[in-house]
Amino acid sequence: MPEKHCAQPPTTESFCFLKEIFECLQEQHELVCMLLGSPPLFLPSVCKWLRNILREVHPPLNYMIGPVPGMTLLQKRKDIRDLSKCFGITGMILKNFGSEPGEVNLREVNLLFAEILACQQLTRIDFDMYTTELEIIRMFLNLFRGHGLEWLKFNCYLEGKEDLDQRIAQWLASLRELRKLDLRIAPQPGSRGPGFKELLRGIDNCKELTHITLCDMRVNDDDVEKFTENCSRMSKLVSLKLSKNNITKSTVERLLRCDSRFSELDFSGNPLGHHSVVSLIPAFLSLRILNLGDTNIGTPDVLKLAENANLLDKLEHLDISHNKINAQAGPAIVQLLRQCTKLKHLNLRSNSLGGAFNDEMCRAIASSNLRFLSIRDNNLSDQELDRFYQFLRDNGDRAHWISLR
Repeated sequence: MPEKHCAQPPTTESFCFLKEIFECLQEQHELVCMLLGSPPLFLPSVCKWLRNILREVHPPLNYMIGPVPGMTLLQKRKDIRDLSKCFGITGMILKNFGSEPGEVNLREVNLLFAEILACQQLTRIDFDMYTTELEIIRMFLNLFRGHGLEWLKFNCYLEGKEDLDQRIAQWLASLRELRKLDLRIAPQPGSRGPGFKELLRGIDNCKELTHITLCDMRVNDDDVEKFTENCSRMSKLVSLKLSKNNITKSTVERLLRCDSRFSELDFSGNPLGHHSVVSLIPAFLSLRILNLGDTNIGTPDVLKLAENANLLDKLEHLDISHNKINAQAGPAIVQLLRQCTKLKHLNLRSNSLGGAFNDEMCRAIASSNLRFLSIRDNNLSDQELDRFYQFLRDNGDRAHWISLR
């Protein structure tokens, strides 16, 4: 924009008024993000006085930000520098360095990482490096060793990076302030999984962890045996997601024998097998979220859930989809709906519940506090579908959260 079209500096009165508005941004983080969606804000020739106000107020940015795809490293570095002048950046998204033409410039990458390190309020990083060269990943691990990160999502691919599991383990061990970890490391082609035991030795040192996500890494019971024993030393850990691995109910038994304070457990996509729910009972009193989708549990497991429904008074989210649960579980589901009064999300998709959805089931659903219900792919009869369509007509204000097909 030509200089002659720039906004004129405001009067003293309007300056004070604008400053007051931007001070409000300290409590209105979504408005901060709206401002970031306006690129002209950061052009040197536009609204310099506005940027001066932002520098003085320095509102926090509690949402993750990331450089726009397609920018050069130099542009990304300048963008982050400009943002950090105006905002207290707390979250950064870093994706696929080296995927853009001309990006494999280690000096420029190093300068960019240094610019990020200069963000003094930075506590969260989403680091997606599936296509990133090993040298860049090593540089990141070295520069951010011992950083005060509290939230980390770290994705990478191990092909041609044989020693990376040890490097990541050493790096994780240095992050003593880490509270939430989402680690997804794809194994090398043809291998069963990464050096998972090595990685977990690093996690064991993060005593402040409250949430751990270790999904889709092909790990088995032997890999996590030591980890489940050490969970008891992570006194603040309340959420554990181990979906899409290869663990069985023996891991669940070991885990909850040592520790039963979890509010969230996700074992979806693992071959737990029948009669696995009994191993979860020690955690029932504290559970808010339980995901057992596609775990090969059966009707007896749903009966066990209902039998202990009095312990599930905090349960808000239950997923038992993609199992082989049949119509005999109908009364148990009704009991869960009636006793678990805080239940808001129930996923029953892809079972064999045809015949279970009678008038009693409809009444239990109507009187529940559900905000989401999926009963798709359950071989419902035409009569059951007609009953549900009538239910939808009678409960139009709540019907939007039911998924039938």
